[in-house]
Amino acid sequence: MSMISPVPSSIGGIKSLARKIKHATGASHTEALDNAAQAAHFQNYAHAQRTLAAHVGAASQLTGARSNLYPLYLTFYWKDKETGKRGRETLTIQLAVPWTSLITVQQLSHSRALNDLQPMALDHLEGKYNSGGQMEAREHACAAARAFQFMDATRLRPSASFSRVYPQGKSRNCVPHSDHPSVWFEPATRRYLFVDEPYEMAIGEREERERERWAIGHLQVIVKPAWKGMYSPQPQGGSQIYFVSHAFSGVPVRPLAAAVEAIPPCTADRWTGESAAATSRFSSPLEGQPIPKPEATPRARMQHDDPATPAITFHREAGLLLNKLISLCRRRSGIKTHLESVRDVLRELLMTSSAEEEVSDAELLAIYDVSKTSAQPILRPDWQQRRTLEE
Repeated sequence: MSMISPVPSSIGGIKSLARKIKHATGASHTEALDNAAQAAHFQNYAHAQRTLAAHVGAASQLTGARSNLYPLYLTFYWKDKETGKRGRETLTIQLAVPWTSLITVQQLSHSRALNDLQPMALDHLEGKYNSGGQMEAREHACAAARAFQFMDATRLRPSASFSRVYPQGKSRNCVPHSDHPSVWFEPATRRYLFVDEPYEMAIGEREERERERWAIGHLQVIVKPAWKGMYSPQPQGGSQIYFVSHAFSGVPVRPLAAAVEAIPPCTADRWTGESAAATSRFSSPLEGQPIPKPEATPRARMQHDDPATPAITFHREAGLLLNKLISLCRRRSGIKTHLESVRDVLRELLMTSSAEEEVSDAELLAIYDVSKTSAQPILRPDWQQRRTLEE
């Protein structure tokens, strides 16, 4: 039977092939199921059900408690314009919650890896358009999988509000040497995160120092996780992810870096999905069931309306560091000006938020008083000395 290509390896694949056989030959539904099962090297459909059920049960015992996970099927169809071949690629990933608890349908358009997806079921998303080839379809599926893995690990959602992560809301203040950026936010707190994914070769030692200077001047924190990221996590010549967040009102980045370390690699060159003929439409186990509407998340006030107020302990530590840096860089007018602007912002925040603190006015004024700091000035940035001061 030449029409049977490729050989199905799941009950869903056997059912899809049975529909194809029934349409082509006019056989009964039972006969078509048995023929499809025999094409998959089983005695009949009942034998296929028993065998595959036992295989799933054994795999469940080996992987531990997987019953509390939710499978998500990502399907992309493709057509090679040169050869005319068509096909389907379906990748299955496991999530801790249904995908509808991680993102709304409207928010899919806010992610470059998800904007081509349309919901088919509570456990299935499908590409809207045909990819240009099999490898391209696999790359799309893996990119979408990495985005869902990131959301599953961090509980962040994509956003189109870049102005909320740029200092002063202006794109010209973006972190230097940024590439393939994206914005994410916490639904409950409305705190935002800037995700930067430049190519690894584009960020050398000089660029790292420039980005560090930018972070100090704009009260930002930059963390480079061990995880390669979402855009192009290739071992050689790929991109590297960075988390960039405001030190006070942004998403805490160090817990995020720890959370994404456990994300497994997912790339097209290590394809673990299912490849099938394009005429074999994929139907997930929950196909036909209504997709529930997401629960409303209590909307917090926006971060610029209700900024996080750092404790007095933070001001003491920040004042000590800033005063030393200003004293060290007093002959470097450009750097000194940026540091003084940061100090003035913190001083104003301290004076307006210290009403409940049992601290005298003299002690408050002394926290950011650079005249009480003695340090030898430097003519050029000594980055090792700055790291020592930070520690």
